[in-house]
Amino acid sequence: MKKISLILLSIIIFTSLSFADEHDITEYQVEVIVDGETMNTYDEEQDLDTPAFIYNGRTMLPLKKTFELFDIDVSDIKWNGEDRSVTVTTREYDTIYMQIDSEVILFNGREIITDVPPKIFNSRTFIPVAIIS
Repeated sequence: MKKISLILLSIIIFTSLSFADEHDITEYQVEVIVDGETMNTYDEEQDLDTPAFIYNGRTMLPLKKTFELFDIDVSDIKWNGEDRSVTVTTREYDTIYMQIDSEVILFNGREIITDVPPKIFNSRTFIPVAIIS
């Protein structure tokens, strides 16, 4: 009986840790400082404030804030709910296509492989800063 209880307890702890890693980003929050100033991740359009965080060793930022960080002018962002993808068009007519949980990103049709794919947390698309840099 003790062995079964220990196995069940181990499964519950493992599941809780996995769930926390996937859904509770508050433990992994980080501040992003650019030119000596802390970057605000508040999105006025969606009235959301979700902090930057570390996921699988990568700093994750909201999609729009990441483009702002690198002074990339975005003319259009389109969400496709059917395949859970985002297409970003810049003012320079570059197109970036990324699908949630996919390591393949298309930049002007050219494949780029990332080790940490875009994710959705708190109803926002987050990408690793390294994708854009």
